Amino acid sequence: MKAILAVILIAASFLFGALTGIDRNNLKEPEEKIVTSEQAESASAVSSAGLSCEVDPQETDIPWIAKLAGAIGEGVAICFHAVILVFSGIIQSG
Repeated sequence: MKAILAVILIAASFLFGALTGIDRNNLKEPEEKIVTSEQAESASAVSSAGLSCEVDPQETDIPWIAKLAGAIGEGVAICFHAVILVFSGIIQSG
């Protein structure tokens, strides 16, 4: 009985945390980037030379905990699909 209660509490806290994170993320206002004339000139010089020094902003803006959560989610999805494949094989063979 204690194990069931522990699983329910963990699932509820995970769900509450996920919903809170989504809500806080939706409240954030996008930050406007200010580009100075020096940055614009150096960027145009680099792009005209055929070189690109820009970093993908999506990779740098993601915190490590979000990357970890995404990896855990992908692992759970893979395990779930594997279990479904095994059960469907068992059902079809029987």
